[in-house]
Amino acid sequence: NSAFAADIFKFERIFPALQQPWYFDTPNGIAVDEYGFVYLVDTDNNRIQKYSIDGQFIAKWGGFYQPHGIVTDKMGFVYVTDSGNHRIRKFTTDGDFVREWKTDGFHTGITIDRKNFIYTIRTDDLCVYKYTSEGSFIKKWQMFNEEVTADIHLLIGIAADDKDFIYVSDIQNHLIRKFTADGDFIIQWGGKRRYSGTIGICQQVLLLIGMGMFMFVMIIMTEFRNSIRMEIL
Repeated sequence: NSAFAADIFKFERIFPALQQPWYFDTPNGIAVDEYGFVYLVDTDNNRIQKYSIDGQFIAKWGGFYQPHGIVTDKMGFVYVTDSGNHRIRKFTTDGDFVREWKTDGFHTGITIDRKNFIYTIRTDDLCVYKYTSEGSFIKKWQMFNEEVTADIHLLIGIAADDKDFIYVSDIQNHLIRKFTADGDFIIQWGGKRRYSGTIGICQQVLLLIGMGMFMFVMIIMTEFRNSIRMEIL
């Protein structure tokens, strides 16, 4: 009796739960190179995954612990903030290791300007760090002039535009702050409010992850671990 069976047996889950090798687990950073290949930081799987622009899987490589940010340069190199290991790592676009340099603290976002200078965010001291593409430290600057603590700000994303202005997102307070390449503060905007529209009502959480091809890319995250929505402004 099918009705009787339906009352007794209810689908619970499939086991064993075997994830496919290309599944993401808390993806964070994303970058696109000069040829249109897409690189994604698969944070909780501690790896980088490379795709074609139409989503075809190409390659992956690991050796990280809690990586967060990624950026590519015009010379064909990929830079990753290996946050949990406190270092920045440089690779070819095929994932071959080139060099690395150590960092103090927990660095998340990373970007590169037209002159090939690298910028990262350190979340525990609320500073932006500037390096050469070979890892030589140049300078750092504070995100905020006032006395603040890291527990009331969460700096994740950083990007450089085509005029070498630097943008940093504070997703705890839903702010974007703009600086010169030397760290001079220009302006900030944002604040806590709610979006509505085609993506529905969601908390305005801005995770600035990249700026390429002169497009300002923001991620509005509705369900952090499982889904992301992208707006290109």
